Amino acid sequence: MKFLVRWINRLKDYLTLILVVVILYEMKKGNTTLFNWVFFSLNLLNLCFFSNNDGKTTTLKHSRRIAACLIYFSIFTLLTECLFTWKFGMKENKLVESND
Repeated sequence: MKFLVRWINRLKDYLTLILVVVILYEMKKGNTTLFNWVFFSLNLLNLCFFSNNDGKTTTLKHSRRIAACLIYFSIFTLLTECLFTWKFGMKENKLVESND
């Protein structure tokens, strides 16, 4: 039984590592900004804590702290976007191949 538990824990570690590598590869392919990188990295870190959950209170505390950082960063991003739109407004983009 001890061997099985150890094997399952290693499998979870490898699957988490593979998932992180795949997500980082997909992020690098896409058109990402600094804000997106911060969101993705915090979410990946939180995902690693969730997937390797050992039931300890310290792991849960770290996960809750990361979730709080995500909330604060989301609020900061939302306020920055609102202030930028209020101050400068949105201008129409005339480029042919634009994503706007």
